[in-house]
Amino acid sequence: QMGTTYFKEIQKMANSQKNIPLVTIEKDFSKYGIDSVYSDSFDGAKKATGHLVDCGCRRIGHITGPIFSSIAMERLAGYKSVLEENQISIDTDSMVANGDYTHQSGYLAMNELLKKMPDIDGVFVANDQMAVGALKALSENNKKVPEEVKVIGYDNVFISGILEPSLSTIHISKKHMGLEAMRILLERIENPDVKKEVAAVSMETKLIVRKSTKKDAPNDWILSDW
Repeated sequence: QMGTTYFKEIQKMANSQKNIPLVTIEKDFSKYGIDSVYSDSFDGAKKATGHLVDCGCRRIGHITGPIFSSIAMERLAGYKSVLEENQISIDTDSMVANGDYTHQSGYLAMNELLKKMPDIDGVFVANDQMAVGALKALSENNKKVPEEVKVIGYDNVFISGILEPSLSTIHISKKHMGLEAMRILLERIENPDVKKEVAAVSMETKLIVRKSTKKDAPNDWILSDW
């Protein structure tokens, strides 16, 4: 209820006579009349889970973000979609563990999955930070990555390239997302009287393959975001 009220207030602000320029990043709120720059979490999750399937995984778990987050639920839906497409049965109780985007929650969720799925051979983690915790849990349980369990995260934060093993993930062009949002915002500020169609810009996601899913993947230390 609180979230609905918030978005209604944002909608009033975006469409008020005060003409306050407003651009959102990461979620598409164009249906509320708000300029939006975002990425497709459902599609990104399909790429991540599909990569695990392509690597031969069939007992694939998922560590979600907060259950109240629509982005986390889109990533869960993408994971489920790929399993269904590949005729892999889904038991949410045993195959899905909830996290909160922190490395601690990823560690706890991975331990939970290992208890429920002793034969787990792949895990899609909803962000890279939780994947760090998941890798630690797997190491403590003497599970070799990627030989026994393949791991893929989401976001491609700088640390994912320097972990050991380096982390396969889904890249979101955060820099370009910010630049595009600022371009739209400046255009609205500089042309306040020009009525244009509400912007809804979807940024492409990209699969990054590293050693957590493919042992012979090349190193690609990208430290520009350090």
